[in-house]
Amino acid sequence: MAISAVNARAIELARAHLSRFLVANAHRRRLQGGSSFGPSSEEVAVALRGELAGGDAGPDAAAEDARVAEATAALEAAIAAEPDEPLARLVKVFWLDRLDLTILAVLLAPELDHELERAFTFAIDDFTRKRIDLGFLARLVGDEVLARLDESAPLRRSGTVAVAAASENQPASLR
Repeated sequence: MAISAVNARAIELARAHLSRFLVANAHRRRLQGGSSFGPSSEEVAVALRGELAGGDAGPDAAAEDARVAEATAALEAAIAAEPDEPLARLVKVFWLDRLDLTILAVLLAPELDHELERAFTFAIDDFTRKRIDLGFLARLVGDEVLARLDESAPLRRSGTVAVAAASENQPASLR
């Protein structure tokens, strides 16, 4: 099944946010001395960008921020070019802002790209969970996400995003 241009741009935005998160995490692990069991965050970030491993300098935070900005602009342009796509209609009907669109893209992308779903489970560091939780979404996109997922915010009020109740052993997940 072919993925629409809008959905493809949403996947790229989610990849950019995940890559930025993993690069920052890899830098922290390098400073603390990471584990040699399994792939590093940096190796997964390189794979998400579709680059070959190697090279002497890893991407810096500014380059990752630029990639997120480019992916956001590309998604907004795709939505403007294809206003009848479901994601574009959601943005228009519920008056969603840029942060709401980013949240939707991050939540939608793993449903459309199963390799990205696997990358999210790696980043969460729990291969038993298929859905991201509120805390991880806040670390991935920014703390302002928590306010945008309040019960009175457009995404929750419209039922576009549902927050599952947290249990004793699991944090609240999103869908």
